[in-house]
Amino acid sequence: GVTVGDINNDGYDDLYISNDFFEKDYFYLNQKDGTFRESLEDYFSHISHSSMGADLRDVNNDGLLDLYVTDMLPNDDYRLKTTASFDDINLRNLKVQKGFYNQYMHNTLQINKGKKFKEVAFHAGVAASDWSWGALMFDADNDSYTDIFVCNGIYHDVIDLDFMDFFANDLMQQMALTGEKEDMNKVIEKMPSKAIQNLAFRNLSGLSFEDVSTSWGFDKETFSNGAAYGDLDNDGDFDLVVNNVNQPALIYQNTSTNKSIKLKLVGEAPNTSAVGAKVYLHTDKGMQYQQVNPTRGFQSSVDNHMVFGLGEDARIDSLVIHWPDDRKSILHPEPGPKTLVVTPDEAVASLDTPSDGKELFNHVTHDFTAHKEDDFIDYYYERGLHRMLSKEGPKAAVADVNGDGLEDVFIGGAYGQTGSIYLQTSNGFELSEQPVLRRHSTFEDTACAFFDADNDGDQDLFVGSGGNHFTAGDDFLKDRLYLNDGSGNFELGSGIKQGTSMNTAEVLPHDFDEDGDTDMVILSRSVPANYGLAPTHFVFQNDGNGQFNDVTSAVLSNGVGMISSAVFVDITGNGKKELITVGDWKHPKAYDFDGKAFKELKTNLADYSGWYYEVAAADLDNDGDQDLIFGNHGSNSYVRASAENPLSLFINDFDENQTRDKILTSRMEGKDMPIMLKKDMADQISAIKKQSIKHHVYATKSIEELFTPALIKESVRYDCNFMTSVVALNDGKGGFTLNALPEEAQLSSIKAVLPADIDNDGDLDLLTGGNDFDLIPQFSRLDASYGGVLLNDGKAGFTFVDENQSGLWVDGQVKDILPIKTANGTFYLFLINNAGPVLVQSAAGSLEQ
Repeated sequence: GVTVGDINNDGYDDLYISNDFFEKDYFYLNQKDGTFRESLEDYFSHISHSSMGADLRDVNNDGLLDLYVTDMLPNDDYRLKTTASFDDINLRNLKVQKGFYNQYMHNTLQINKGKKFKEVAFHAGVAASDWSWGALMFDADNDSYTDIFVCNGIYHDVIDLDFMDFFANDLMQQMALTGEKEDMNKVIEKMPSKAIQNLAFRNLSGLSFEDVSTSWGFDKETFSNGAAYGDLDNDGDFDLVVNNVNQPALIYQNTSTNKSIKLKLVGEAPNTSAVGAKVYLHTDKGMQYQQVNPTRGFQSSVDNHMVFGLGEDARIDSLVIHWPDDRKSILHPEPGPKTLVVTPDEAVASLDTPSDGKELFNHVTHDFTAHKEDDFIDYYYERGLHRMLSKEGPKAAVADVNGDGLEDVFIGGAYGQTGSIYLQTSNGFELSEQPVLRRHSTFEDTACAFFDADNDGDQDLFVGSGGNHFTAGDDFLKDRLYLNDGSGNFELGSGIKQGTSMNTAEVLPHDFDEDGDTDMVILSRSVPANYGLAPTHFVFQNDGNGQFNDVTSAVLSNGVGMISSAVFVDITGNGKKELITVGDWKHPKAYDFDGKAFKELKTNLADYSGWYYEVAAADLDNDGDQDLIFGNHGSNSYVRASAENPLSLFINDFDENQTRDKILTSRMEGKDMPIMLKKDMADQISAIKKQSIKHHVYATKSIEELFTPALIKESVRYDCNFMTSVVALNDGKGGFTLNALPEEAQLSSIKAVLPADIDNDGDLDLLTGGNDFDLIPQFSRLDASYGGVLLNDGKAGFTFVDENQSGLWVDGQVKDILPIKTANGTFYLFLINNAGPVLVQSAAGSLEQ
């Protein structure tokens, strides 16, 4: 399909080309001179795999055209497991290497942010609609928000997995035995055919939709391809015409009762339909925007009339028309059933001035080395993982290491890359030669902290090792203590003799025994190459001279779990800092050191088990106590979790081959259904292959029905029921009220949070970063964050600042955010996996000034 519209609002129409099968889509940006430049990878982070129909329309009423593209992901678990197949990691990586870009099998809803798009289909609830063709975006119920209609169905289901596995295989064997080719028409006739319901998604907020297919009358199961809308009965709303394969076409009359205004633009010859004209309707409820381009959906063309919904009582302020020749008309019409016909006869030259472009942040040039990952693929060595654990860096730490009063920076390296210390100078940051770090480039740096380990008055460096390259106990997983000579030169210290050898997540310097020296608490992300096993954590007690004794067994009990982030902070108001931890498949926990051991505190957070990546602490509501911020997986994900329908992970040797297997499930209608398809499950667990069940049988079975009760009972089980990133407001006694961060902050995972007063109003705002590109291909990827700025109203009410106002535009997987004090003010360093860091400085003043 070819979709036309002015995507970057420069007055010239651009082209989006939808391609099926392996070929990627193309986005041609108009160069204003009769030529186009292919720019897909500059604007889109990922796209649909088998792109079919597409449409451009402003779904969130911000004056920018958004893009919806249909694909083939079923919205029903049975259909998914009987018709779908996903790329394995080999094929996925090969396609990317060969230039086919980041394609995933699901519908994509690309929200236009001006410079780039955010793909939000899973959050919006419009990612899955089965074998889909035409997509139309229009305000079906005239409530002022753009809705989505999708045509579905394939007459012969060529991707039915049982047909391909059994009939096609039998056919090939028969042809090989007889030497006679089967007539292709006879083969096609034997393919199953399943009519599918067309879908309608009602826009709730600009970024969230609900499936209203049945309630809006689209209850027929059909083989539909194209569709077009037009006001067939002249009542001020759009009706639908749908064409079907081997079935009669359908006409749907729109029965919306909301008010509207309908107009027809009559342009000058030869463009008498005013194709390309832009219309902006301003009401007391906000702004709506449409562009005249009748070719939409799948091989279809729609009514040239424009209808703007007004809801029940919206009052019109003005109607602004930008004609294709850049003239402008301004009208003040009244709503009504009569069509408003507009010509450019009285249009005037457009004198619109661009905005001043004021942003909260300026980007700062720097000489920090880019983080560079190796090509290790966890899935080759550990089956059943849903995301890789070998790419957890980079992390960084800040301190004055050479005693010159300026803050310096350590940035950890990936496997095979040297961690680096940068000394701050009047000209920026300069790399400091550290031979000991160069000798340790084989270590993967996953955590780090500066502190005075040996009480000599300078800042020493502790670096945690991790990744998934080695098995537990390997020397290259040992954490390291580097002692400072006072001038910023480091050597390996001998203070920690016990080997840690886990996938380290956090290293926390803290004087937990209150004896005046700094101890170390080291928390682990996972057991390398054995995800799901409870990792070992470590508590090292400082003797005051930089010699650390392992007191873990005496002070920290088992059951801490797989930790991704932790912080020491006083949440109870008793003047002592408690240990707060978050991680995979666990709820946030608090531990208090009672003088003898860390004891878990009872909180009201036990019901919120998530896939947490980050915890931070600050007084967000200005009431004098410390609140918490929890960065979670977010809502824009292939997998969802709730208290009623949790995700679960079962771990056991299910096929009794001395290897621990991992099975991820989702609760559906009271049953724990495997998320993996049969092929993927059978590749991992031979017991599934031995059952020789067909796909349509596998699709109905829960994990309890696939394996014996004894195996299920013996399994380790983890549950996740909460994926929202939140602030937890402290009542001063360690009780918390959870408030979700704004909707835009939920569009990706949050892996880094920094409280800071960004707008200089005295309240602590939040800088956030995240994304996850290392999920299995079935799960697509999380990439809808470009760095977040959340402004605080002083009462812990947060507003997400649009990237065009914040100026951040931080692309990639953000793993850490740190403030650095300089002579020119505070800089903020964003650490990005497999890319260079981004350094920004807060601009003077605030958005309101």
